[in-house]
Order: sequence, then C-alpha cells, then structure tokens
Amino acid sequence: MPRRTSPFWIWITAPLALVYGAVIKLRNFYFDTRHNKGLDKAAIKTLVVGNLSVGGTGKTPFVEHLLHQHNANTTAVLSRGYGRKTKGYIEVYPDDVPERVGDEPLLLKRLHQAVVVVVCENRQLGVDTIKKRHPHIELVILDDAFQHRRVNPARSILLTTWQHPFFKDHLLPLGNLREHRKGAKRASEIVVTKCPKDIGEDEKALFIKHIRRYTSAPVRFSATSYGPWRCVHGKPDRTESITLVTGIANPQPLLDHLQSKSVRVTHLPFPDHYLFEQKDVDTIRKQQSDAILTTEKDWVRMARFDWGNTCIYTQPIKILMLS
Repeated sequence: MPRRTSPFWIWITAPLALVYGAVIKLRNFYFDTRHNKGLDKAAIKTLVVGNLSVGGTGKTPFVEHLLHQHNANTTAVLSRGYGRKTKGYIEVYPDDVPERVGDEPLLLKRLHQAVVVVVCENRQLGVDTIKKRHPHIELVILDDAFQHRRVNPARSILLTTWQHPFFKDHLLPLGNLREHRKGAKRASEIVVTKCPKDIGEDEKALFIKHIRRYTSAPVRFSATSYGPWRCVHGKPDRTESITLVTGIANPQPLLDHLQSKSVRVTHLPFPDHYLFEQKDVDTIRKQQSDAILTTEKDWVRMARFDWGNTCIYTQPIKILMLS
C-alpha cells in the first residue's frame, strides 16, 4: 500500500474522502434536526465515550477510568461488542467468551463485576432494554458511540491522542477520521490521551488553540499509566527477555514504555481484536524468551488455550489525568 502522504495516495483517495464527507454531513444534519426537535431523548441518563478517528485512542481504559468514578450498582456499560460473532442484545458475564460478547466488554465485566455490561449494535434498543430489565440503573456509559446518533446523550466525551490529534487528520480513506473535524462541536468535553507525563503548560495551550478552531468544549489531558506486570499463567520467572504479543490498534506507546526499561523485547503484532487460535499460541510458545507479555484485553482472547507451562504476564493499562 502506498504511503498516505504520497501524492499518488492523495490523488486517488481525496475524491473518495469528499464523497464520504458529503454523506456524513447529510447524516449529521438529519440527526441534528431530530435532536433540536427533542427527538431521540433517552429514557435514562447516558454518557458517550468516543472519537472521530478509527481506533487507537484508548477508549477502553478511559471507560474503565470512568467506572471508578461512578457507583457500580447504578451504572451500566453498553458496547457494540466489536469482533463478536453474535447479534442483538446480550448481557455480559465474567465467564463469557470473546466470540459471544467481544473482548473489551468482557474485560470490563471481569474488572467490574458489579457493573451491568451489555452488548448491542442498536444503541437505542440497548439503552431501552437496560432501562426495562434494570430499573435501578441511573447511568449508561456508551462505549465508542460518538457516531451512533440514534441516542441523544446527556454528555459526550471525545478522545483524541496527543500523537495523532483529530485536527491534523483527514476523512477516510485519505486519513483516519470517521467524520469531519467539525463533529467535535458535539462533544461536552475533549480528553487528549497518551500525552507525555511531563507535558508543559505552553504545549497544552498550543494544543488547545488548535482544538478551539472546532469546539469550545473544555479540554483535559491524560497520560497512560503502566502498572506492575501480573503473572496470569505459569510460575513467575526471569523477565530479562520477553515476547510482547499484541492485538490492539496502536501498540507503539507500550513498546516505547518497554524500551525505556532494561528488558529485551521481541514484538509479535496481530490485528486489532484478533481472535487467537491454538496454532497462534503454538507459534508464540516457540519464541526464545524468558516470558510472554500481553495486554489485559489480549489475554481475554488468549486465556482459554493450552499454554503448557509458559510463563505469561499481563500489562495493566490505566488512565492518569494530568489536568
């Protein structure tokens, strides 16, 4: 595939991006009109977490961060359940499998078992059904639903990364944006994720200045915090050399973090939400390293296979708010 900055790529994709942008503009106009008339108001308080780009902004860690701030007994999470092989409304249980409910909802349920976690591709149906089946729920957090406009949320949090902010990106297929940068005006709040922990006030001010071209919403900054590794299989062993296995959209920040430590890293990347098979596990086990390291989200899709006596660690990933 040609580089997205090459003249050839721009010449081929720019007309497609214009057509795509026109369709998205008409769609948003339709929903803006409905919402202005008071239609699509949810029967329960809803909070949307999403982004303008395709993946890699850290939505799942941010939703997990929000769950620590709300009452688990009155909060629900609604997700599409990307990667699942099922359809319709399904409630997630800790012993579920990714093929049934998706990896991210399953991880959230295992981390917060008191929270009602649901997958449903029709967000409006999902919210209404949660209200009927769980009348005690006071808040539904909609994961990755910024473009799912059938539900008019009480609050929307838009995530964008420090490395690839939406104001420097372009519409698909020229860039990675699902909709025009002006879609940011719908956000109640902008959170810039994956920032350097030592970011200066002048850098923040310049970043906010760029965002202000599209929205007046408050802007906050966050960094990724990597906790101590947790041994999830086998016996804890030496970790002078590790094989990092990832099936996430953007593993580079994790790689950068590991390279700052005194450990030799071999990286085996898989596509985002990849559904592992035993043959993949057998290949991974052949790596000549002290241990396997993976993310908590990836381990959800890997845990049920035969790993023998392989030592496996997971890397907890948390959100650290800087402002």
